[in-house]
Amino acid sequence: MKKNLLILGAGQFGLTVRELAESVGFFEKIDFLDDNNKIAVGKLTEYERWLANYPFAIVAIGSSTLRSEWTRRLEETGFEIPTLISSFAYVSPSARLGAGVIVEPLATVQARVSVGRGTIVSSGVVLRHDAAVGDFCHCDCNSVVASGASVPSATKVEIGEVFRFNRKAQGCGNVANRE
Repeated sequence: MKKNLLILGAGQFGLTVRELAESVGFFEKIDFLDDNNKIAVGKLTEYERWLANYPFAIVAIGSSTLRSEWTRRLEETGFEIPTLISSFAYVSPSARLGAGVIVEPLATVQARVSVGRGTIVSSGVVLRHDAAVGDFCHCDCNSVVASGASVPSATKVEIGEVFRFNRKAQGCGNVANRE
């Protein structure tokens, strides 16, 4: 099997994902699909024709809605969606990460954390023990998800934000309190 990766989206985040994918050292060739960037080998709508040469594909688009939609299309076509983890990040052996998760340098994913499909964990993020981050979220730089908190799918935790469990809402499950 070829170890080639196709990245959907060649913008600033796409370039970051390419550097991360290169640093992993698994992929032999990495290229982009993008509708508006000259470095791309093709347009997004041409994704199906690339499957034979690029069995791996990941979506590097900031919008959670678009990331979700394109990930679904890729999976239905037969692409394998990798999880990319920087060697400069810490991910606990008991953490569970879904397909298409991107963990950037200096992020920390502690014990028993679950991270849903297609989620971006940016540089400096701390996901504290027993937290749950839903599908297609973005925990932006230096944000913190507190122990036991649950971040709903498609949520963006902003730069420097603390997303925590609201202990005052007794019996209501994990109710978010954002600071």
